[in-house]
Amino acid sequence: MALLTAGTFLMDTKTSGSESKIADITSYPDIFQLPETIDVTTLSDYMHKYIDALVDTGGSLEFGGFLDTDTLALLGKTTTYDSLGIWVGGTKDEANGTITPTGSVLKLNMSASVTVTMAGGGVDAAHAVTIGVTPTSAITITPGTINRNATEGT
Repeated sequence: MALLTAGTFLMDTKTSGSESKIADITSYPDIFQLPETIDVTTLSDYMHKYIDALVDTGGSLEFGGFLDTDTLALLGKTTTYDSLGIWVGGTKDEANGTITPTGSVLKLNMSASVTVTMAGGGVDAAHAVTIGVTPTSAITITPGTINRNATEGT
């Protein structure tokens, strides 16, 4: 069974135990791209042979969000994070419906720079922002578990 995207967070993970959400996001991009292939065919081969190139994070990753207190503080400047995380999974507070990030399903962590820009707008719309994340290190992947008996952020 599939898992909803609700409960996906952009996190400042510099200190274990005191992680904090950078901003609420409305969308996220493809995190990895398929590696390019490198042709290693020789004249002795009867068909092409390939090897995989390096894994590509996709360059700058564009997350969607809204102008609020968190994104206003980041607007128009580049902020460096020694440890930035994309976390999937959280615990839902049934009383108020908010989800607290836990990363119980998946944690992707990296060093990165973050730049927030303001998107265009129109009549009767929320002010949208683009949160650009440029990885400056390899992304470490920490898989968790999908527990259907507990709330995973949905």
